Amino acid sequence: MSYAVVTRELSKSYANCQALDKVSLQVREGEMVALLGASGSGKSTLLRHLPGFVTSNSGEIDVLGQTVQAGGKLLPNFRQVRSRVGFVFQQFNLVNRLPVITNVLIGQLYQTPWWKSLFMRFTLEQRQQALEALASVGIEQTAWQRASTLSGGQQQRAALARCLVQGARLILADEPIASLDPESSRKVMELLKQMNEQHGCTVLVSLHQVEFAMRYCPRTIALNAGRVVYDGASSALTPQLLAELYGSNAKELFSSGNSVETFPDSPSGSMSAAAFV
Repeated sequence: MSYAVVTRELSKSYANCQALDKVSLQVREGEMVALLGASGSGKSTLLRHLPGFVTSNSGEIDVLGQTVQAGGKLLPNFRQVRSRVGFVFQQFNLVNRLPVITNVLIGQLYQTPWWKSLFMRFTLEQRQQALEALASVGIEQTAWQRASTLSGGQQQRAALARCLVQGARLILADEPIASLDPESSRKVMELLKQMNEQHGCTVLVSLHQVEFAMRYCPRTIALNAGRVVYDGASSALTPQLLAELYGSNAKELFSSGNSVETFPDSPSGSMSAAAFV
């Protein structure tokens, strides 16, 4: 069995804060997994360790079958592994003054000769790939607009198109719908699911809305205070279980005023923040 992500006893502390506390987990290739937790649970810290944006205090990390961190140090191969990892940020991480198509083509820079990358020179084939990626996420008409003219949902879809152009085998999405309205949130999650099912990408997406985890991710790994407190079927995340795991913070895990009744095929029926009031 092949694993896209493996962490062993991963720990990270900042001053007096224990952000991650001996986190050990495995994500199989081809899975779509939600990383669930209230604010400060360690979700973003964990995700940022995987491509080497952050180094740990202790523990080991394997990504796409290769060890990339051990004993608090990045190993020499981490850049090569990172080239196959797409990272989707909460705040989109686009260059506002550049056209959308150029932002998407940035995903090709790792395989573009350095002298071309300096001047953002891309081949006709690369540009065609970028247009196809934008079409696959439904915003091909925005290709030549400045990124700053796009809505939040469109910007996040452009970020997903960049992952497609990159040829990412692992997509790490850090709260990709936290800044979006409900309709844009659904579209972005549907696109992540499409990338998982149609392109075979492994997807690990951090969320604080349990209804989206239940609707789109068969498996959920829940963090609380830097520790894994649940790893199993998303359909088992009942209000009672979440209250046991998070106490009063469980209310944070529900979108305000929205319940999974919005998703008619949700396996767990109606669930809302009202269950905790």
